[in-house]
Amino acid sequence: MLTKDDISEFQKKGFIILKNGLQEEELNLLHEEADTLSNYLMSEGYDLITDLGCVVEPWTCGYLDLPEEANSYKTDAYEYSRIRDTLYWPNTCTITASHIILDKYGNYAAQLLDQQIVYLLNEQFIIKPPTSSSSSSSFAWHRDSDYYRDDRHRAICSIACWTALDSVTEHNGTIEIEDFLGTHHTICAEAGTIVFMSDQLLHKSTCNLSSKFRRVYMNQFSASPLYYLDSNERCLALAVPSPFQNPFGHK
Repeated sequence: MLTKDDISEFQKKGFIILKNGLQEEELNLLHEEADTLSNYLMSEGYDLITDLGCVVEPWTCGYLDLPEEANSYKTDAYEYSRIRDTLYWPNTCTITASHIILDKYGNYAAQLLDQQIVYLLNEQFIIKPPTSSSSSSSFAWHRDSDYYRDDRHRAICSIACWTALDSVTEHNGTIEIEDFLGTHHTICAEAGTIVFMSDQLLHKSTCNLSSKFRRVYMNQFSASPLYYLDSNERCLALAVPSPFQNPFGHK
């Protein structure tokens, strides 16, 4: 659980860092998912950099067996979990990815967004291959809200949960942040660390100059569902509810 000081710092700076945010079993599960998806895509002839821009989305990369017509997994927690947990779930594992995402991350997001219910908006693995140049595996300065074309979407608060699945440094591709107070931060963190970032936070990602793959898992939660402007039913990406209460109450 996050503390009142964590929440206050997030509101003040636009981000917080939670060391050891994932337990070892949780970290290993997401790490194996990243390898499962990247190995699948490379076996299919995809280049992680030129074809995917280092971003692997589990729901659109072709690995999961999705229903041809029904999109209930986008808005229904049960259907989401049923399909999502087919990605990688060894018999020895006592947890599921959907539990980590909707329960653990969802609870963190609910506290930081001060909501009783938050909505899983998106999830992706950001996988940077070894010795990839700055032009091919880095991400320029941006705010996550910049990607929304309509002001009505930008008005809905969201949070990114950026999680190091490998230890990250300036050498293998990490994030740099300009917080709400104007202070610059370069994030060096051990595997399992979670960086929570406001959709209004200015940040960028550096390239991987190391000899090994660098894996990150990132999901995003919004305070309410984001729908296409011409429909109150079709969501932009995902809108899976995560109904957990903020233990510190609501304003």
